[in-house]
Amino acid sequence: WRDWSSEVCSSDLEDIGRFASEGMRWREQGLTPREAMARLQQLQPEGSVEFKNMRTVLMLIWGGYGDAWTVESAGDTMRKDCEAGR
Repeated sequence: WRDWSSEVCSSDLEDIGRFASEGMRWREQGLTPREAMARLQQLQPEGSVEFKNMRTVLMLIWGGYGDAWTVESAGDTMRKDCEAGR
């Protein structure tokens, strides 16, 4: 178990929620984790806090969490967990 919330939740809640939904959309479209990372690299400069947070979100999406999420629930879950400090 890893407490990812302290890392991810340092970004804006709405931004993280929107990105989680977008990442889940990529997964549902059939992108591989490598392709999703390539898209992320096009969105954010390497090394920024936001980039690191979004990379963590993608790891959650392509990990076990993403198996239970939808596009909508991914964003909602990330926002709610961050608000709750999880």
